[in-house]
Amino acid sequence: MKIEYAPASALLPEMPVELEVGEGDWPGIYPSRIESVAGRSITLLAPIQDGVWVPLRPGTALVARAAALDGLLSWDTRIVERRIAPRPALLVARPGRLMVVQRRDFYRVAARLPVLILPTATRTGAIVADDARREQAAMIVNLSGGGAALRCALPLRRAEWLRVRLPLPDAEGEIVLAGEVVGVDTRRLRWDTERIARVRWSGLSQRDEDRLVRFVREIERDRQRERRAAREVF
Repeated sequence: MKIEYAPASALLPEMPVELEVGEGDWPGIYPSRIESVAGRSITLLAPIQDGVWVPLRPGTALVARAAALDGLLSWDTRIVERRIAPRPALLVARPGRLMVVQRRDFYRVAARLPVLILPTATRTGAIVADDARREQAAMIVNLSGGGAALRCALPLRRAEWLRVRLPLPDAEGEIVLAGEVVGVDTRRLRWDTERIARVRWSGLSQRDEDRLVRFVREIERDRQRERRAAREVF
């Protein structure tokens, strides 16, 4: 199989990144994002697990994968430095080139999308007529055709099922999704507790899946246009 490569210039601030750590005290796969790219280094947002920053040490080897429209851009690297201020971040070496990983996962983008959610007792998200009065406001902070990360006040639990109503800007308008909670991260804030529920969609029709994937790609295309415009200004 032919291996494809991409230039390191394809890495841009705000790109979502997956960090795979195979050694040390904290092995695992962690979501992150690119904070900045400068010279020979890349600054990544330090990953969070169970509401606390994961204390990955300088020298730790990892595989980084950044989401791009045509696939995942992967490179092997090591943590050069760990920073605390102004917020926890990891400094890693910028690669000379990136390997393009062909993987069937859905493309994922960071977002801020208000939705209405409702815990349900069924895998399909089916509800009775008066359940709509108990819907709660939430915010999608990460979205793909396969699932989402939701910030909400509800104390959701793993294996719980939700109905999620997401407005889309296409001719059909709103899309109603059924999702299973596959994990919940909590973080203590100064005045409150923030909960991020990771949800996997279930039972999507092909039409709704196509609409969702198209919406995700439109978000990223808009972001790329904004990044190009910002680089032209500066």
